[in-house]
Amino acid sequence: MLNSTELKTISTGFEKINEKKAHYEKIYKVITNFPDKKSNFYILLGFNCNNETSICKLINPNSKEVMTDKLNSKIIEIVNKYNEDSSSRLKCELGLFDGEIEVLKTILNYDIDNIYLTDCSYVGKESEFDNWTRGNVAEAFPHVLTPLSWSLWGNVVNDLLKGTFRFYSFFKESQEYSFIKLKNGLLYYNIGVVNHFINKVGSVNLDEVVGGDTAGTGRGKSAEKISILRLLLNYKQVKKGKKHYDSLKESSLKKWEEFSLKNIDWKQNNYAEMTLEQLGSTVSSLINYGRKNMYLHTDATSSVFTKTAILRWKLKKKGLDNQDELLSELENIKGIEIAELKEVIKEIVHSIKESDEREIIIDCLSSDNWIEKLNHNNLNRYAELIKAKLIDRFGHRGSNELEVMERTWGEDPSLLLNFIVDRYYTDWKDVTIQEKTLSKKLKPYRNLIQEIKDMTILRENNKHYLYYIISEVKKIFREIEIRFNSKGYTRNRDDLYYLSYSEVTKIIDKKIIPDNLIDLVQERKMLFYGYNSLKNQSKKQTNKIIEKKILGMIACQGYVKGTARIVHDINNVKDVNKEDILVVKTMDISWSPIFSKVKGVVTEIGGLLSHAAIVAREYNIPTLVNVKDATTVLKDGDKIILDAKEGNILLDYD
Repeated sequence: MLNSTELKTISTGFEKINEKKAHYEKIYKVITNFPDKKSNFYILLGFNCNNETSICKLINPNSKEVMTDKLNSKIIEIVNKYNEDSSSRLKCELGLFDGEIEVLKTILNYDIDNIYLTDCSYVGKESEFDNWTRGNVAEAFPHVLTPLSWSLWGNVVNDLLKGTFRFYSFFKESQEYSFIKLKNGLLYYNIGVVNHFINKVGSVNLDEVVGGDTAGTGRGKSAEKISILRLLLNYKQVKKGKKHYDSLKESSLKKWEEFSLKNIDWKQNNYAEMTLEQLGSTVSSLINYGRKNMYLHTDATSSVFTKTAILRWKLKKKGLDNQDELLSELENIKGIEIAELKEVIKEIVHSIKESDEREIIIDCLSSDNWIEKLNHNNLNRYAELIKAKLIDRFGHRGSNELEVMERTWGEDPSLLLNFIVDRYYTDWKDVTIQEKTLSKKLKPYRNLIQEIKDMTILRENNKHYLYYIISEVKKIFREIEIRFNSKGYTRNRDDLYYLSYSEVTKIIDKKIIPDNLIDLVQERKMLFYGYNSLKNQSKKQTNKIIEKKILGMIACQGYVKGTARIVHDINNVKDVNKEDILVVKTMDISWSPIFSKVKGVVTEIGGLLSHAAIVAREYNIPTLVNVKDATTVLKDGDKIILDAKEGNILLDYD
């Protein structure tokens, strides 16, 4: 639970103080009942001093420390006056003058959700099938989304998931439902509705493949088998869908070439020389181009998920529900572009180790101005090597990739450089994938297994090449960010990311600047940091449950003993070593090289085809995914046994 001393600095100003408020030393903004849960009542507080710097904090009114603070006590007094039942949301402004606090403005039943969701709020039709999970989408959207990113991709992802059923007769019906939603800034996936429409075709539930809250719960058992009757009734539509998925490989390969060529052309653009109107037009074209082609990734994902679920059902039907051989087969997947990252890092490190000036090179790479240092030491060839081998090939990727505010590896290569330095000093595990002969038990399913492998490659590589577009979109927004700030539309550079895309285009195209723009940005920032504070709060850690074993889904088999290392941010992996078992909430592509330096991996979110699962099998590292509350039940430094043969974790009391 955060207390009043746990503060987060926000680089923003508050609304312009008018003459009436000018004599106050500070103006506070308060949003109460955040989130809207009677049992978990919070107050989000922000204030400014001299209209320049803001602080935001999340406070618990029941905290003894909070109750002894004069300001917090005044806030709680106001909350109790206007919000006695803790059921409505309250927004108010307070003024501080000569040690006294006055109420300046109060708004009851404040609509927090619409303030943050901007103009991209769709709930869709609620249904008895709704079942929300963070599984799957948590990899693409691991953190709280800014309003700009939500407005860019929210409707697109929702429509793409609806479009998964475009080949079937009930496609129009699927348009009525919502497949994703934003809750407290985090994206959720409606696995219940997805299963409902998949079952209508006659196929099986995807819970175990997708991962998340519903995996392993046994929900929807009636739909855990294939319905031959429904498949026959939907035969024409199923055949049409299969024809599309069969052609996906050919169309994907063409698109990879197209995206690569366009990426070369985009590198010639100098966005600093464009007018603001030209920037707006260019980014609009790129966004539409990206939206138009994103089906390549979602279609491949839907296909591989469905095929894997069907294969698991077939094996279980034949009494082959032991995952040993299946997981072994899914290890042998070659051709995934991002998987080459570790080999490129290995090659660069090898080149550095052969140099007589290797220690100087590593010292340069540990610096923020690494290029200047290398050039100063006449080692510019290593800067060129890293650029050509690493940044030019993987610079468009990064962490939290669909968050527009997040820098790509090309914009900030520090994480890649850290990997080089880390590999130089430590032994990373090298794994060579051996060609395998399909076991006798699995030979009847050889075609389906090969299709799963092919679609896994398409899924990962379609994303890899699509992100050339996303990377370019980010570059243009960086320049728009500068222009908005220089023209006075925003007070701080990062304010842009707290506007919706339609608000950005109105400012660029029509020069329409809302009177309450600064106020909106500030409130959205408060909510953004409030949502992040809620997300990062740790439940009280306890090892009681571990006496009964922590259960998870096996992603890659093995049995290891090691030290639990709880990591919440990829930038904090420097101290992880080869004796550690990495424990995280979820991971995206940026975590890949970490697998080379740990004994095992545990994730709270994930399924058989999550990124963690795919990479773990490639590195042959024991891994459990979908381990509920792993980062809070386990303590950093715990000696544990990761049994990825039986699917559980135990404390190693020895």
